[in-house]
Amino acid sequence: MSEKILQLKLFNTAQDFCFPNEGNAASHIQNILTGNVYKPIQLKDFSPTRIIDIGANVGASAIYFHSQYPNARLTCFEPSVKNFHYLTQNLKDIHHITLNSFGLSDTTKSVTLFQGKSQCLQNSIFKSAEVSESGEQIQLKNAFNEVKDIVEDQTVIKIDTEGCELEILTSIKTFFHQLQVIYLEFHSEKDRIRIDNLLNQTHGLWNASVKHPHRGDVCYLNRSLWENNPEITQWEICRS
Repeated sequence: MSEKILQLKLFNTAQDFCFPNEGNAASHIQNILTGNVYKPIQLKDFSPTRIIDIGANVGASAIYFHSQYPNARLTCFEPSVKNFHYLTQNLKDIHHITLNSFGLSDTTKSVTLFQGKSQCLQNSIFKSAEVSESGEQIQLKNAFNEVKDIVEDQTVIKIDTEGCELEILTSIKTFFHQLQVIYLEFHSEKDRIRIDNLLNQTHGLWNASVKHPHRGDVCYLNRSLWENNPEITQWEICRS
């Protein structure tokens, strides 16, 4: 397996970012690192103290969030052995970080993680056209138990777990009021609708990139941020 290295500049310091040179992984990773996937947020009274990255993969999203919020403590979850190796390597210079080599769900269980057919960002516990028949045994742990002691009142959470997003959100719904920003990727239209209904009381959809009915990147903001930043709704058409 060949390896690709990107040259990054993080806080005026040069840094190598390494990952498997597979398929279109480089393009996806570049989009993450440049802020095209997780749109940066600049709002009044928004200064996150905790970033939770579920499905951290090789570390592109963690590096990006650290560049945006350098003082926030960072906690990552990634079950793939190969991806976790790169995650550890790419984030070795970040001090206030915790790396966990397991995934999250609504229960604790051992499952097969199927390998992506073309690149490392496709790994999933669910069979689909994007994964191969080969895989590895991984551990998933109950999301509630793993985040209950780290969620703070200014928390940003990112969930990209190739199909486990709804189960994870359902498990941690007790903490929705503390999650200021929720970034996630959905993997079916049914999940997108269920996620929107689940978050509706505490969060509003702020940004979305949906190129296919069954795949898209979305971002939800806590409604307290809406209240403190009226510009979010300035283009609303009000009907009496």
